[in-house]
Amino acid sequence: MTSTTFEKLWDEVRGLSPDELRRLRNLIDSLLAKPALQGDTLGKQDQVELAMLRDGLLSRIPPPMTDEQIKAFQERQPIHIEGEPLSETIIKERR
Repeated sequence: MTSTTFEKLWDEVRGLSPDELRRLRNLIDSLLAKPALQGDTLGKQDQVELAMLRDGLLSRIPPPMTDEQIKAFQERQPIHIEGEPLSETIIKERR
């Protein structure tokens, strides 16, 4: 990047609101944490995540799940409760 381009960018950044600065920082942090986002050929999932981050719908792009997290998710066991289903209890309380 040339010096004049950087100076123009810096002038634009200084004019951002605090909220816009946070969004920009989250975007830059995600780009640095996930180098695949910097390439020209992004996967569909990366494109969606990047667009959502850019539009402020995500505050950060979550890292991919590790094998350990996937295994724990696959081995999860439901919690058994006595009585009527929890969803029925919630519906009754809302009436």
